[in-house]
Amino acid sequence: MKTYTLYLSTLTANGKYVPTSKSNLANVKWNINWKEIFGSRNGECRVRVRMLSSSQQSISWNNNCGSIRATFSSNSSNSTNGFNLGYVRAQSDYTTAQAQTTYLDSDTLTSNGASIIIPNSNGDFSITLLDRAEAFMTNVPEYQIWFYFDVDDENPSVSNEALPKYFNPR
Repeated sequence: MKTYTLYLSTLTANGKYVPTSKSNLANVKWNINWKEIFGSRNGECRVRVRMLSSSQQSISWNNNCGSIRATFSSNSSNSTNGFNLGYVRAQSDYTTAQAQTTYLDSDTLTSNGASIIIPNSNGDFSITLLDRAEAFMTNVPEYQIWFYFDVDDENPSVSNEALPKYFNPR
């Protein structure tokens, strides 16, 4: 298995992956050239994600729990609001001196990942944060997100050509 990675941040101001639209932090767009990441690979892979926001006092426990969605395609998903990557929840931030400070968190790294079709185009890629009513979350702070794409090896079995000449597989 080979793992490909992608790191995105809403705070990136210059470089390769600068957000192209972030007027609403619950629906941010980037322009991604997936061929630079996956090359000519196609088929399916499994995606795992880790998302972490900055802390702030205006995050509501009621309005900031829901799901993180992305514009991935899948043979096993039928969602009209994007492919569901996992659960997003507000967490108390005990590292600050301010009372009632929270951040948003999503972590599927210890799971097997969700199956998606390997993207192979160059275009807009959206991350959407939806609350429990499938509406955009409110007061979303700046965040960073890590993607881990697990792709099975192209040829996981040993072929007869790779075996020594004296080996007879019969």
